[in-house]
Amino acid sequence: MSNDSLSNSGFLATPAAWDLVAPAYAAELVSQLASYAEDALRLANVEHGARILDVACGPGTLTLLAARRGANVDALDLSPGMIDRLRAALTREQVTGRVEVRLGDGQQLPYAARSYDAAFSMFGLMFFPDRHRGFCELRRCLRDDGTAVVSAWQPIEGNVPFWAGIFTALRAAVPSLSFGRHEAPLSRRDVFVAELSEAGFRDVAVHDVRHRFTTASTADAWAMAQRTIAPLALLARDMGVAWTPIAEQLGADLVAMFGAGPQTITMPAWLGVGRR
Repeated sequence: MSNDSLSNSGFLATPAAWDLVAPAYAAELVSQLASYAEDALRLANVEHGARILDVACGPGTLTLLAARRGANVDALDLSPGMIDRLRAALTREQVTGRVEVRLGDGQQLPYAARSYDAAFSMFGLMFFPDRHRGFCELRRCLRDDGTAVVSAWQPIEGNVPFWAGIFTALRAAVPSLSFGRHEAPLSRRDVFVAELSEAGFRDVAVHDVRHRFTTASTADAWAMAQRTIAPLALLARDMGVAWTPIAEQLGADLVAMFGAGPQTITMPAWLGVGRR
């Protein structure tokens, strides 16, 4: 994978991107992302016995929370690595009887129409090559009056100084890299509203949701980013030994910008909601 290919979100719609980060993602990010999943379940009013669909489920952040509430969950992801982590977590928690896990494409869901009370895609559908198809497939699978909730990140620039600092330092270190220079998918509220509406959803609303995370140090935050953020992990893998001095320089740049101590990072997201 070339640096230039990182300018397109399409590489994030491939299993390899997520297989690479699956172990660290499951170990380190599930607890951080759980707050957004809780918000999504609340917006959809998921109750005991509800039948729900979790598309691009990853290691099961939302699936696990829903299963603990007594929901019946169908979970799908394109990454075998993520699916393996979810299955392992379900076995540990002994909730496999309420969850069916499947490898598959969120743009072509293998489920019957009008089957679910609620359908979700947490930070997944935003990366689909054909988002319209992804939204339409979610709607197709919902029962009448069923609710879909889809999440996406708000713009980094102007909202998340630490992450904006990473992109600034990365572009300075690798001038040919265009990743992070373009508008992120579904990062604008008006675009999000329009795409939900165009897929046929009604009562569309896009909610501003923010949660805060703290790391022990700038170095810890940077190390975790390299392990869990797919574009960085792919870049490090493809550059091989050439990545080491760049990573060290970026770490030093981040300390210069933000200090070496604990970092508290607030990540703003959109939760888009629509009913069939």
